[in-house]
Amino acid sequence: MRNVDIDPSHKAAYSRIKKLLVRLLLNHGFYAQLAFGLELKIDPTCSTAWTDGTSLAFNPDFVESLSDHEVQGLIAHEVLHCAYGHPHRRG
Repeated sequence: MRNVDIDPSHKAAYSRIKKLLVRLLLNHGFYAQLAFGLELKIDPTCSTAWTDGTSLAFNPDFVESLSDHEVQGLIAHEVLHCAYGHPHRRG
């Protein structure tokens, strides 16, 4: 994960994602390894989260509405899009 400049109002959600990535690494290393290769971005314009194969972006309000377990599932879901090559097949 590369560090990015973040809006102070989104700092809590960004920090939470990073904390949960470490927890994911300890419990489900496969998904975390995939996630650590992506640039973490905040995108308040999307409704949930997205990936384009190089970035993992999320809506901070959506992330804050989820439990820790759900956020880890969200991360795993997004990185599996990359693992299955979905962003590359979309052109």
